[in-house]
Amino acid sequence: MERMTVKEYYDNPQQFKDEVLSINVRKLTEISDKDLIKKLKRWIKEYWKDDGSMFLYESQYARLQNILKDKID
Repeated sequence: MERMTVKEYYDNPQQFKDEVLSINVRKLTEISDKDLIKKLKRWIKEYWKDDGSMFLYESQYARLQNILKDKID
């Protein structure tokens, strides 16, 4: 698992923050998804810098994209 920063996934790091904060944890059905979003929200609260230097694992990014895609579908 490779650890990268948010700005390596997003041109605009604010987009990541907005996406994570837009997800309602209670509407998720998978416990692992709920745990991931809770963790990302907590990380944003504790470690967020507007330059996007917060770390994000590749698997977390991929899972986030799947959650967002499911939310839209």
